[in-house]
Amino acid sequence: MSREVIGEDGLGRGRLQLLMEVARLYYVEGMDQSAVARAVGYSRPAVSRFLTEARKRRIVRFTVGHPLEQVLELETKMKRAFGLAHVFVAGLTPDPAG
Repeated sequence: MSREVIGEDGLGRGRLQLLMEVARLYYVEGMDQSAVARAVGYSRPAVSRFLTEARKRRIVRFTVGHPLEQVLELETKMKRAFGLAHVFVAGLTPDPAG
């Protein structure tokens, strides 16, 4: 008799693997939900529910950002700290030569 190990989050290993695979196919591989459904053997509505569950359980997390984000944040902090009207921070561009 085999028993599935349940983690602290209440997810069994099989369920976790399914959520991760569905999320990877959809968000990383760029497959649409119908294609994911065919790949994993579930219906498209089930895939939609899996993606929602993966987001709620923080298996999938989104970050919106840009390399200049740190520069813009530093400019804002400097304006506040020194009472300046304008601040422009030069960002470093990686040297393509290495």
